[in-house]
Amino acid sequence: MLHTLHPFKFKPSHVACSLALASLSLLSACGGGSADTTFSVPAPNPAPMPTPAPNPAPAPTPTPAPVPTPAPPPVTNPIPVPIPAPLPAPTPVPVPAPVPTPAPVPAPVPLPAPVPVPVPAPAPAPAPAPAPAPVPLTQPQAVAGFWSTRIDAQTTASGVFLPEGQAWTVLQSTTGVGAAAVTTTTLARGNITVSDAAVTLAGPFHTFSSPVVMGNYRLNGTFVSKNTLTIPAQGGMAGYSWAYNPAFEVPAKLTDTAGRWNASFSGGAVRATLDITVLGVLTGTSTTGCSYTGSVTPHPAGIAVFNLVVNEACLNQAVRSYSGITTVNPAATSLSAAFVTADGTQSGLLVGTR
Repeated sequence: MLHTLHPFKFKPSHVACSLALASLSLLSACGGGSADTTFSVPAPNPAPMPTPAPNPAPAPTPTPAPVPTPAPPPVTNPIPVPIPAPLPAPTPVPVPAPVPTPAPVPAPVPLPAPVPVPVPAPAPAPAPAPAPAPVPLTQPQAVAGFWSTRIDAQTTASGVFLPEGQAWTVLQSTTGVGAAAVTTTTLARGNITVSDAAVTLAGPFHTFSSPVVMGNYRLNGTFVSKNTLTIPAQGGMAGYSWAYNPAFEVPAKLTDTAGRWNASFSGGAVRATLDITVLGVLTGTSTTGCSYTGSVTPHPAGIAVFNLVVNEACLNQAVRSYSGITTVNPAATSLSAAFVTADGTQSGLLVGTR
């Protein structure tokens, strides 16, 4: 049923509110209650709103025409690109053989505990070597040695006293002066007798003069071993003392005698050439046409003396054999020898130089 609308006053601004709020029963919500609006009766229910016309569908957007693709510029005389040669097939890398797994190292066997080495007891100190027993003064070695002396202004003497009891003594005496001087040499080979500090030398001698003088001699004296030997005045001769030479204690060496020696003997009347090997073999010749053979050996007592054996062979004569001694000076530049026949009737002295 339609209700009768009563007249009322409104303002144009109320139209919009009425359209928006038509479903509301009170107009006060759109600013009602104003003095400009009067109602004689309550407002009837509003008439239903007409259904709004649908919005028209939008016109479709035209599809743009496709842009033509520009043709590529023509290529004139293109540069040929060389086709790369195919790469050689890679050399296969040999696969290393698998490393064998090392065998497990066996655990070391524990070493046995070392056996303690007993500390040796200290060796007892060696007993001191006993001092050599002094040579009894009754033995010839007590006076053995090289001895030398000047008897007087014209005479000198030198001797080699061997421990086995032989004494080889050479005396040289000069008479006259200048060109008239004459030296006489005497060789004496005696035996040594010792009693306490007393010594006796006795034996034959040969004086190499013209003619040869032979005889016997005897000397008595006293000595201090390896020091002095004193001969008192006797037989019309003044006394004198001999001095000991310690060079006697140096052992003889064959290398000192090896070589050629130019020698003279019989007071220089005979000259000889002697050759001695390092083994001590002696050979030689002399100006008399004689030849010599023999040997030189170091003395067994280890002293500075050689034992000498010489065989002399001369024309129309029997071979003579001599034995004696040889000594060499410390420089090995001078050799001296003294020798006699077994019967003592012949003797000789020899001095050689290199």
